[in-house]
Amino acid sequence: MISTPRWADAIGWLEAKVNRYIDIGDVRLYIFEIIEYGIRKDVGSEWGWNTYKANLVHHGIGKGFYTIGRLIIAK
Repeated sequence: MISTPRWADAIGWLEAKVNRYIDIGDVRLYIFEIIEYGIRKDVGSEWGWNTYKANLVHHGIGKGFYTIGRLIIAK
């Protein structure tokens, strides 16, 4: 663990080592290894996120990202 700063009220965190990246048009895909992680107990467990309590952002394609029921386009 490298003791990176974290938001005190974050619902979870990942600490990762970037192994490489690939530029794909306007976006960059990072390939990384998870070194350490944590999740707040009220939004998940060792089995993963409770999506009724945590509406996470997921990457779709290009500059498109999704939350449950919503599309977000990055500028």
